[in-house]
Amino acid sequence: KSISRNLDISPLDRASIAFALGLALDFSQEFDEAFEHFKSANLLMRNIVNYNEEAELRKIDHIISYFKDKRPTKGTYPDVDEVTLIFVLGMPRSGTSLVEQILASHPSVYGAGELGALGIVASELNYPESFFDLPNNYILSAREKYLDYVKKYSKEYQYVIDKEPRNFLLIGLILQLFPNAKIIHCKRNPLDTCLSCYMQQFNTGVGFSFSLEETARYYKKYTELMTVWNSIYPKNIFQLHYEELIDDAQKKVRQLAAYCDLSWEEAMLEYYK
Repeated sequence: KSISRNLDISPLDRASIAFALGLALDFSQEFDEAFEHFKSANLLMRNIVNYNEEAELRKIDHIISYFKDKRPTKGTYPDVDEVTLIFVLGMPRSGTSLVEQILASHPSVYGAGELGALGIVASELNYPESFFDLPNNYILSAREKYLDYVKKYSKEYQYVIDKEPRNFLLIGLILQLFPNAKIIHCKRNPLDTCLSCYMQQFNTGVGFSFSLEETARYYKKYTELMTVWNSIYPKNIFQLHYEELIDDAQKKVRQLAAYCDLSWEEAMLEYYK
């Protein structure tokens, strides 16, 4: 507190310091004091980052109503010969980074991180409004545009991972453009997920995280949308529970490898190396 009074520190730097103090105190099991720092940090971030909760939730509701009413099927376009795409998605802080690290320990797999490319393609296609009316040439063009982002990796690797968590909004588009893509939905205890978001200094892409109430409402909408996707594509989405992965890594990693059509590699259990 004395530092913040006597030094000229920007609100963003104040928030960073408060998050760091919160994490240090949480690690030391000083939970009440840690939470006060997280509270201060998130209040600062809320004043820095513009977040329109109504618009964000309305966007998810729009996708839900659009696909729930029209019930799409997978695309029928040929697979991409040179690379198999793996999309690891879900809420932030649900284990997506861990899953990418495990899979990328396989010699045939490259973890490309959070590409963000699919969101750009979706915007250009006016997703979801034009989803059912896309001409073949539009779809083929969109496929090529996305692949341009990953071709630099596919020359060396047979599999490339896109770990953008919020691709859960675009599962219908993924399976339209890439019917044979592997989709891994990471799930974690809701309380752990939401609190972990609150303890993380995200940027504008995760604006809901600066309020526990807003995070909870966003989480609720996310689960509603995933219910729709799972009902439409029950065999195309691998459901991975973070707690099950931690409790029995051997079993879950073997299931992951089988789902992705990967040969077994012990390195996937030694990802931390």
